[in-house]
Amino acid sequence: MLSRICVFVVVQIGLLAFAQTWTPIEPTPEVLGGHPAETPRAIPTEQPPVVLPEVKKPSVGDKLRSELLESRLHRAETKWAVLGSYSLFDMWILNRYGLTGTYHSEPSLSYELEYVTGSIGFSALGLDIGKISEQRLSLLRRSYNTRNTFNFITGIFYNKFDVRVGDDLLASVSGEDRVSAELIELSTLGVTWGLGNRWQTTKGFVFGADWFLIHIPLVKLSEKNAFARESNDSNDKDDVETALKLFRNIPALVLLKLQVGYSF
Repeated sequence: MLSRICVFVVVQIGLLAFAQTWTPIEPTPEVLGGHPAETPRAIPTEQPPVVLPEVKKPSVGDKLRSELLESRLHRAETKWAVLGSYSLFDMWILNRYGLTGTYHSEPSLSYELEYVTGSIGFSALGLDIGKISEQRLSLLRRSYNTRNTFNFITGIFYNKFDVRVGDDLLASVSGEDRVSAELIELSTLGVTWGLGNRWQTTKGFVFGADWFLIHIPLVKLSEKNAFARESNDSNDKDDVETALKLFRNIPALVLLKLQVGYSF
């Protein structure tokens, strides 16, 4: 009887231990005779088309502007330049034409030899003037420092005036002396100061604008005034002397001198 009780207890303990370690196996759809469940798929959404920004081709003006902004670099690539000039307002004689030769010693500094000439053929300064001609030869220094195009101009100049007296003034001179009295000459030496801009492209073209220049006469080199000696009218003599004094002593202003040329 005791042995049966012991066997029963051992069996019960074994069943209890098996129940704690056994994990039931879930039947798969295939075992149950069904089909596997499909995984839900994401519904594709329509994406807007990608619009690439339009690449704008640079215009001729844009290319030129870009090149002019690099004028300092272009000056470093050339040593010489030749330019023609036209002054819109030049004191005493309004419009003048000129020719300039430039040497770039470095991108920040250049030296120039400039010749400018002009004339007017009508009365000026209240005088009966047949014609006034002026020639100016200047040696200039153009300093850019670290700037791209803006520059300061300093230098010296030689200036020559030729004044042909009109018929009304010559009436006060005797006939045989009129030829010598007709022409009055004046030469001066002075200094120049100004400011401007100078642009240069990769292809060598040069554009310039001198916004403001002042020519200050310092020394009278020569003066030939036969009219003052030969005229019989003291008032006419005084008027001519006053005009020559203005040319000798009054600084000449220049506004907006335009330049165009080529560098090499």
